[in-house]
This record gives sequence, C-alpha cells and structure tokens, in this order.
Amino acid sequence: MIDLIFELKDKHDGLIEKLPVGRAIGAAALAGALALSPASSVSAKEPTSINRQDVLDIDMEKIKQIESSGNAEAVNNNSGARGLYQITPIVLKEWNQDHKNEQYTEEDLFNAAVNTKIAKWYIKKITEHYLPHYKIPVTIDNVLIAYNWGIGNLRKYVKGDAELPQETVDYVAKYKGEI
Repeated sequence: MIDLIFELKDKHDGLIEKLPVGRAIGAAALAGALALSPASSVSAKEPTSINRQDVLDIDMEKIKQIESSGNAEAVNNNSGARGLYQITPIVLKEWNQDHKNEQYTEEDLFNAAVNTKIAKWYIKKITEHYLPHYKIPVTIDNVLIAYNWGIGNLRKYVKGDAELPQETVDYVAKYKGEI
C-alpha cells in the first residue's frame, strides 16, 4: 500500500496542514490513478511513475494571486465569486451545509480570514472527497481544474465529454509559472 500526503502551503506562513489523502492497493493501479501531467500541458489522464510517498504541494499564495491578485474586495460579476480566493455562492452554500455552527454570508467572503478558511477547506474537500469519490486521479492539475472550473466539469473532461476551456488551461499554466 502507498500512503498519499496532501500539503497545503502558504508562501508567507509555510506549511499550513499535512493531511493523509488515502490509500491505494497495487502500484500499477495507483500509478494510473495519480497521473501527473507533463510540464507544459494540462492533463487529467496521462499516467506516470510515482514514489512511495506522493505529496501534493498546493501553494495557496499562487491560487490567491491568480484568483484576485490579492484583492480581498474582488468580485466576479458573472459567477458571483468574492474575495481573495474567489469563493462562489455554491461553495459558500456547501460550507454552510457542512458547518452548521459556523455559518457565513456572501458579505463575509470579503473578510480575508473567512475567505482563506473556506478556500483551504474546499481544496481539502476536492482532494480528499470529490476526486477519490469520482475515481479521478489526485493530481495538482485536477485539484486546480476542479477549483477553477468545477468538479462536475472536471468529471466531463476526464470522461472525454468536454474540452478544457482556455480560461482553465491558462489558470493551470499560471499556477505552474508557464504564463
């Protein structure tokens, strides 16, 4: 068995959380499931070899810069996303359903601490729940695609029923420093 570790890092604060993602049986099955993309492209499908311990190193500072350029008051009028990490009303609704004793409003998303807390929770939920549940490889690309374009759209892409929009291709490339 191979253990997977998921790390959330912030450029200024360093390691935030180190969490086990799960276990998989059989190196061949896991190698296909943990496909990492080539450096210059986005792929949810291409297998590659892995080490005994594979770490997803998600840089929250990069996500914040891509999403809002660090502007806590940023608003996307099309999606209704707000704040540093551009939390959408759908993600806020999920947070409130999962956290009955810690409810937030859309206005609360302009609070940097609240927005950051929800973003970290959502990245963790994508990695620990959604990707394994839908049997989608747990890769940095897939986490970024799901965060930017939505888990439902990522599922369609993995099945071959959708193409990545240019915005999402650019999002992943910006994260990787390719643009």
